[in-house]
Amino acid sequence: MTAPSASLRQKASIGGTNLTALGFFAFTVTSTVTTNSTFGFSFASSVPITGTTYIAYFDANNPANGWNVLLGPGAVLGDAITFAPQPAVPPVTYVKGDTYFFALVESSTAVAAASTYTGTKTVNYSYGYAFGYPQPGPTATAPPTTLTYTVASTVTAGSASYPGPNPSASPLALTDVNVAETDSGALSGSTYTTDSWVGETLTNGSYALSLYGTLQQEPTSAELPTYSTIYGTPQLLDVYPETSTSWSTNSPAAAITYGFADGDAGTRTVNADGSYLDTETLINTPGNTVTLTENSDGSGSIVGPYYGGDIISSIAFSAPSGGSNSAVTTTISYTPDAQSYYGFPPSEAISDPTWYTLPPLYSETDTVTLGATLPAGCATTFGTTGTEVQRVMTTIDTVIGDIETTTLSSYAISNIPVCLVSNDVVNYAYDEENNTPYLILIGQLGTEVVTTNETLNLQSGASGSLPAAKGRSATSVVPGPGGALSLVALENHELTSFAKARVVHEHAFLAGMKSRATASFKAIHGGVR
Repeated sequence: MTAPSASLRQKASIGGTNLTALGFFAFTVTSTVTTNSTFGFSFASSVPITGTTYIAYFDANNPANGWNVLLGPGAVLGDAITFAPQPAVPPVTYVKGDTYFFALVESSTAVAAASTYTGTKTVNYSYGYAFGYPQPGPTATAPPTTLTYTVASTVTAGSASYPGPNPSASPLALTDVNVAETDSGALSGSTYTTDSWVGETLTNGSYALSLYGTLQQEPTSAELPTYSTIYGTPQLLDVYPETSTSWSTNSPAAAITYGFADGDAGTRTVNADGSYLDTETLINTPGNTVTLTENSDGSGSIVGPYYGGDIISSIAFSAPSGGSNSAVTTTISYTPDAQSYYGFPPSEAISDPTWYTLPPLYSETDTVTLGATLPAGCATTFGTTGTEVQRVMTTIDTVIGDIETTTLSSYAISNIPVCLVSNDVVNYAYDEENNTPYLILIGQLGTEVVTTNETLNLQSGASGSLPAAKGRSATSVVPGPGGALSLVALENHELTSFAKARVVHEHAFLAGMKSRATASFKAIHGGVR
């Protein structure tokens, strides 16, 4: 058996500096037991505490894992040092016959309790140049087609305030997991963070890990918003014990808020079927509020006024007419001033072939596959097979005019996610890029396609090593490198990033329409007249 004191002197994977072991204790379980939280600890020290204290643990039946931080920093008051129990996600399993050592450790520096992932992100833009738009000429500069970034993401225990009323559905306190990402590219870079609040429930012997809310912020840019989501029904992201299974029970219903540094802000209420009501306030333009409505049947509207503030009062989209020649009718309503000054009619109806199929507006399928082979590009340091949790989500927005499909595949070995592969495709049917002479061109899919691919791998090292566990051990507990928590946080970070990008696109579109100078031509045309 490895001597605990010798392992501590080697620091193992605890991190920190000038480590001092203040005390040890050990126990062996006579039957396998599972708990929803860690133990709580309380000590009385006979020596002054000048550094930061932690609880480290060591599984004698898995000596290769070394020592790992379980809890900390401890609360020190006089000679008393206490550590409150923490929720365990997934639950802690102590295996019959195994011996577990715990140590009270003092470090002269704070331990970085984090999991670090690095990888690459590629964003590809494909432009249809449809409806008679010319390809860029020899003297024109074509828009970028591919942007490549180096990505570094760090997963730690978060401390942000939950951006909504405290939910009562979870029997345990919600755990906040923070992901901080830095993207470095040849033309630009950004740093942003996501806090994800995760809860655990037990039903018929199975533990469900669910996402309750999220908050994303980008402190390095005044152009990009904060974005928070509170789900009406928590999003189910994993079930323990894991088996090869699938589910599609998640609802997109949510209350969303977003805000920009200049004061522009909005709210979106998403219903269970994917329909929504979005209200955005543009403070620097006349006719401040723009309301977007999408209905379950695909009909919807954008209500301004916008386009210079006094040209178009609204755009209404009908539901598809159905049949083999299904069409969508778009009705543009003009303001009284536009009718008087420019001779526009009260309204103009344009018919275009339907570019989407309903129902539904939102669909999701989640699948767990045991013994999956890690794809090319995933980390092989920790092994070549693992448990794959895949989520495939498709959303149709009939008002902004796009279909988005997101595929997230997480691969875990010994309950720790070692790789995340994501693919997001947004296919636009409406040209909202202010191409002269049109402002918004309503047509078919392919006007613009934005494809984002990203691969992230867990990095080995003192604070991000793979704490491979026997069974489901306490290695998954925050604030140490979280197992299932890391999976939830990384996936949610990706999804929120894509959602934020859609908000930025929408905001730029609405702001551009409101600030554009008036002209004597009709600003909206169908792709097919």
